Amino acid sequence: INTPLLIAAAGSEEIVDNGAIRHAARYLPRARLVELEGARHEILMESDGIRDIFFNHFFTLIDQCKMNGSAPGAPAPRQP
Repeated sequence: INTPLLIAAAGSEEIVDNGAIRHAARYLPRARLVELEGARHEILMESDGIRDIFFNHFFTLIDQCKMNGSAPGAPAPRQP
């Protein structure tokens, strides 16, 4: 998978195996793993502070994709 990805892991997760998430993220070359300390399973239903951290990472990824031409729907960057 060569798509830019943001993978968010809840630091206080009790449903999903964060170890498996970390393992998968290591094999995705364009993945950015963000672990949100104190967050539980549903990050978007967390406190404003946790959501703010998530959305800061999300919008940073969107901005980077726009700058390097890898935004959704854009052609893949050419390899040298």
